[in-house]
Amino acid sequence: MKKQLAVLGLAVAVGLGLGACGKDSGSASANPPATKTAETTQAAETSTPEASSTQGLPNPQVEVDSPDAFKDQLGLTLQPEDASSDRRYTILDGKLAQADYTLDGAKVTARVQKTSAFEDLSGIYDDLGEAKVVKVNDVDVQIYVLEGQNGYAAWYNAAAGVSGSVAQETGASVESLTQQAEFYVNQESKGL
Repeated sequence: MKKQLAVLGLAVAVGLGLGACGKDSGSASANPPATKTAETTQAAETSTPEASSTQGLPNPQVEVDSPDAFKDQLGLTLQPEDASSDRRYTILDGKLAQADYTLDGAKVTARVQKTSAFEDLSGIYDDLGEAKVVKVNDVDVQIYVLEGQNGYAAWYNAAAGVSGSVAQETGASVESLTQQAEFYVNQESKGL
């Protein structure tokens, strides 16, 4: 009986979680979809009905006060441009640094993570067409954009051992994404 209640509680929690995390299919999302972890499964199987009403699912996002936390906790540099505003800093899954901010009226999400090869960190799964590849300090930057709408740039900086991305929700262009990618690639190179 307790096991059935725990399973029912988990089903309700997952349903509410999926409903809360839903997105409009016509817009790009800078956040990756949630994944079920062994920790979540174990917590659901071992919890009692009383505990499940007060116990939430593990959250892989930790908000931090400043980009200094990225350097201290992850050994990564991710400092938005001085002209940006409304900054918010997050560490995802204990290994990815994310900065959300507004730049020239557009919402922007920048991400970096230590990797041994290219990884697309953007979290955008919309079809934005073919990539335009530009060189920034010997780093190939892949740019996907619907001109004037949304887009992102993604790269792997082998010298720094870092994959990165920068996504723009509105007003995106190859030029604006190239400039932002160049800003972060240069920042990574100086952080070596």
